[in-house]
Amino acid sequence: MNQEELLVTLVKRAHADRSVASASMLNGVKMLVYPLEQGILIGVGLNGERAQLIKASRLLHKRAGDMPRFGSWLPIRLMDGSWYVVKRVQSYDSDLPVLNQSELDTAEELLS
Repeated sequence: MNQEELLVTLVKRAHADRSVASASMLNGVKMLVYPLEQGILIGVGLNGERAQLIKASRLLHKRAGDMPRFGSWLPIRLMDGSWYVVKRVQSYDSDLPVLNQSELDTAEELLS
């Protein structure tokens, strides 16, 4: 299953369960979907040792340095120390990819 297909599956699960749906990809990156009243929140992130290597200042500087590419992804750090970049999507069809592979690759690149 590619990342776009995984995202479609997570969107459906999040809506059916009315809760956060998440999955780990083969490369160790995590993806999550959080249903909102209008739309969804999509997160791409890292936890554990990989998350500890992320420096907030570097991440924010990288995002600010290329806002056309990275600006729609908002960095967040969760209480468990994991880092995510999240994007709000207001309108989508749950049977179609919500984000394309290029957008998902951009999120991963921002975290690297």
